[in-house]
Amino acid sequence: RYEFSRLSKEIILEYENIENDFDAVSIIDNIVLDAVEAMNRQELQWITKYLDSQVSEKIAMMSWLKETELLPKYLSEDTVARYVQEKNRINKVLDTFAIDDIVFKFKQLKDVQQKECLIKLNDIVIK
Repeated sequence: RYEFSRLSKEIILEYENIENDFDAVSIIDNIVLDAVEAMNRQELQWITKYLDSQVSEKIAMMSWLKETELLPKYLSEDTVARYVQEKNRINKVLDTFAIDDIVFKFKQLKDVQQKECLIKLNDIVIK
């Protein structure tokens, strides 16, 4: 959006000083307004799909991260900020899930296996 805004302002400034038989600036303004409205519609659809409902299941979170890896250029700064907050929340939850999964598996091991696992984990931590 920033790049679009910057370019449209440059074009308007360029045509403001040129005398034409028609009002070029008004035409450009209308085109820019239409484009902004289209971006707003697309942004609202994206927000509805990815930000309005919080995902809470592990698989849905992993899918959400993959689907939102590349953000569309039409998103506003506010929407990107909301996205970053949601992404951070999801990453924290997934980190917790990862640790909980390991602890769950560890508890399923026999005592001898747990001791061996702890030795291997300790070796990893010491390195």
